[in-house]
Amino acid sequence: MTKSKIVGLVLIGLVAAICIVNRGFADGVSVDLLIHTAKLSKSMLMLACTAVGVVVGVLLK
Repeated sequence: MTKSKIVGLVLIGLVAAICIVNRGFADGVSVDLLIHTAKLSKSMLMLACTAVGVVVGVLLK
């Protein structure tokens, strides 16, 4: 593994840890999906968007 990949994985881990620690159900938002509307906390939505961004980045590389 290169040094840049290790730094990237550490940063992704920090974002995930921050999102999980800061989650709360009082700060929920409604997200309109194609089929229905889901209610998520803001931190879990941020974590999901980060995960999707990582997958897209890996697939484009």
